[in-house]
Amino acid sequence: MKAKSLIVSLAILIILTILMSVPVLAAAGGSSDASLAAAEKLHDLGLFRSNGYNTDGSAFFDLHRESNRLEGIAMFLRLIGEYDTAREGRFDCPFDDVWDLDDRAITGYAYAMGHTRGVSSNQFNPYSSMSAAQYLTFSLRALGYSEEAGDFQWNRSWEKTDSLGITHGRFSASNNTLLRGDVAEITLLLLEQNLKNSSMTLIESLIVSGVFDRLAAQGLVNDPAILAAIASGNSVEARERIVSFVSRAANDLRMLQGGSNPAPSAPVFTQPAPPAPSSPAQDGGYWSTPQQTQEALALTELRKELRDGVAKSNVDNLFVDIGDNNLINVITDNTARSLNSFLGDTGIMGVIMGTGSVNVRSVTIALQDGAVFDAANDSMEGFLLSLMNIAGQLSGRNISDANGMTITFAVTHRNDSSVRTATYFVDVRQAQQEELALAALRDALRKGVARSSVDGLVVNVGSNNAINVIADNRSMALSSFLGNTGIMDVIIGTDNIDVRRVTIAMRNEPVIVVTNNGMLNWISSWMDVANRLRSRSLSDADGMSVTFEFTHRDIGATRTATYTVNVQ
Repeated sequence: MKAKSLIVSLAILIILTILMSVPVLAAAGGSSDASLAAAEKLHDLGLFRSNGYNTDGSAFFDLHRESNRLEGIAMFLRLIGEYDTAREGRFDCPFDDVWDLDDRAITGYAYAMGHTRGVSSNQFNPYSSMSAAQYLTFSLRALGYSEEAGDFQWNRSWEKTDSLGITHGRFSASNNTLLRGDVAEITLLLLEQNLKNSSMTLIESLIVSGVFDRLAAQGLVNDPAILAAIASGNSVEARERIVSFVSRAANDLRMLQGGSNPAPSAPVFTQPAPPAPSSPAQDGGYWSTPQQTQEALALTELRKELRDGVAKSNVDNLFVDIGDNNLINVITDNTARSLNSFLGDTGIMGVIMGTGSVNVRSVTIALQDGAVFDAANDSMEGFLLSLMNIAGQLSGRNISDANGMTITFAVTHRNDSSVRTATYFVDVRQAQQEELALAALRDALRKGVARSSVDGLVVNVGSNNAINVIADNRSMALSSFLGNTGIMDVIIGTDNIDVRRVTIAMRNEPVIVVTNNGMLNWISSWMDVANRLRSRSLSDADGMSVTFEFTHRDIGATRTATYTVNVQ
């Protein structure tokens, strides 16, 4: 695979001269000591992004600028641990004024999850200012508070944050402006707050859900001690390091804000108490995690085990994904596959039998036709016999019967004996709605254009097979456009898909058809095409169609998809 990637890279270099843009360093800007200290600490944790770099190489946070709506929703998703999930781009974005690929993924996810609404049905106003009341509302929601429960009023949300010791009368109806520096200070103090009806803090909930493991893997955590603890695999030490880091940073911030600076307590990772019998938990328990307010730790571990199980699956013609909304999405060419084989091949049966993190006390599998299969873990021998019996009955069913199937787990966590229940829903309809290969092609195109850094050029790959282009320089060579945006990278081939044939149709130009009859011939053909398109400008690309015939690495059948280019 590495050799193929090297060949692809060399091919693209041979075919096109890629324009490299040099980032402009931001001028050093002043900020209050408190805002800068908070921004730097959050940046070290990977939770606060810079807007470039100062001339001395330090991060430039633009703290005196008003924060906008796009930044606010992105920070909220980080605080509830859903930012990486949002960036996967599983949901269409309804907003026409959001163009950047990541921004569309984030706002589309936030809209689908009900976290935010646009200013109209198709407008988000991403760069308009976010008020203090709006960001404080997001902050309180991250802690599990809600307007519907009467916890606060969104347009007077500072009253609740004042009572929690976060804002100290800083905002009011006459002072509702929110600067990026304010966001940094509010967010750092928010991390120390307990979640509603829980002894767990917000920072602890982010640790439990693996947020900092992911941030460290992405190279976004900058504190050496925290990085070393995460790399060691010692989860207890990593938790203590992060909690202690936040405690000290928050105390330092309060000192800079003019408040008291109590000595930080010894770092302790507090396990929340299980709910009292007379006060039943909501949505699975009081062990709150970012994936779902008041979700039990056992359910978080169950989802992780299921995801790990299906991630190990390498079954031909089968793709399975575990969604945050307890949905098991299945894409497959082989709908005649045994349902029992499906559960075993994907690792789901392995989780049913138990893992190191969770113990399954019982499982109920219900099919849409009314058939129900139960197994209770009263003893290991009895549980295995019950599962063998279920496997025998399911072997006569095929995977198409899994559409609409539910799997209900009753589980306990290794550190907690309380039984939690979660139901997962299986959806095989994606096999008809969007085949895996087509999704992989779209994903490859989106990742390709996301790497574009050409001045005056904005490219977005829409879910409707449209490549939307906004360009200041419409005279750019068409071959240069294909290379600069990463589209040529996909045409040559990626690790996920192999392109077998490409057809390009444009105005006043004979149709171009290139067939992949071998790597050397393929590269040579595209050298000819690049030279041919060099004389055509980007304006000629308006209305151009590019048809891909390709195969996916896990699915041998050839698929065809046509993308249309719109130049604005």
